[in-house]
Amino acid sequence: MSPTTENDYSQDNTMKDPETVAPVYIENQSLEHASAAQRVQKEKLLKKNQVGLRIIALFFSSLSFALMASDKQNFTDYFDGVALYYNFDSFRAYRYLVAVGVISTVYTMAQVIRQCFEFRGTYMLSQRASNFLDFFGDQIMAYLLISAASTVIPITDLLGQLKVTAYNTSPFTSSAWASISMAFLAFVVEAVSAGISGYRLCTQAYI
Repeated sequence: MSPTTENDYSQDNTMKDPETVAPVYIENQSLEHASAAQRVQKEKLLKKNQVGLRIIALFFSSLSFALMASDKQNFTDYFDGVALYYNFDSFRAYRYLVAVGVISTVYTMAQVIRQCFEFRGTYMLSQRASNFLDFFGDQIMAYLLISAASTVIPITDLLGQLKVTAYNTSPFTSSAWASISMAFLAFVVEAVSAGISGYRLCTQAYI
């Protein structure tokens, strides 16, 4: 066995000396803990912002549905003098808008309730499943809302141009335009929420 020189012994002790290794290890651990804490705080902030957006979307969706569902109007035809009765059920496009408003209202309400439970520590779904539900659900709702709003615009514009007494200022078309506006605002909010959901889905670390 070859004798161990003093220099080799000194180098070996320096490499394995706990006093030199421990500070580096502690510093790395501190950085990891700080980074993890920042991620948790950022995730909480995103969740709070998303809940706020969904409450706004819930308000717009329910208002769009209520305005369209209660839109009924009697008017007299200018040419024939025949009394007509119109409501949202007279047009397929308006029925579609009402249906989408109901679906969006139910979806956003369920999401708000679920996330409120999560803030209290009660998780109905895993984090991965929750992120996928948020991402795809928000995108589907945003598509349905803009689809319904764009579908009823032509018929509402056409009805507003008919030569009917007092029809251009009728509460029917006025309520229809208001319902379309609320649906479009709900779409904008859902689109922003979908963007947040996509960011959370891409940045979330899964084990």
